[in-house]
Amino acid sequence: IAETLSRYNDLIVARTMKHDTITGLAEFASIPVINALTDLSHPCQIMADALTLKERGLLTKSAKITFIGAGSTVFAKNLLADILAFPELANSTISLMDIDPVRLKTSEIVAHRVADFLGAEPKIEATLDRRAALDGADYAISMFQVGGYKPGTVIDFEIPKKYGLRQTIA
Repeated sequence: IAETLSRYNDLIVARTMKHDTITGLAEFASIPVINALTDLSHPCQIMADALTLKERGLLTKSAKITFIGAGSTVFAKNLLADILAFPELANSTISLMDIDPVRLKTSEIVAHRVADFLGAEPKIEATLDRRAALDGADYAISMFQVGGYKPGTVIDFEIPKKYGLRQTIA
């Protein structure tokens, strides 16, 4: 597929669920391959957001970024990796907030591992107190789900499936 796409296009922008798929495309393509979304990261979205902030002069190394609903560990991990990949944000304060202390602790551990892996040095704080998390925040990201997995997530997938569509979490 990569070789055929390379013959007809100047670049490939692919949104795949598996990161291995995008790396496979990149390996065999003779044109640039852009990751629009994988299970590992969503770099185009964070890049667009960061460039908008940069254009407006709002992207600073001393930013405080608050994650409300940080107990969603996989989502928090992917988003954090995308954010910390930007040099302007690599030393930010990351404030993780959730109502579940066990999930919050897991996300805090994962956040430190992501930062270490990327060589970033953010200040990572975790709290059960929403007001404390938001105090002084430059940016707040809400990533909680009303309804939980059942019925929330299940319905989000079942309705599109009924019409022949495959829904991804985004």
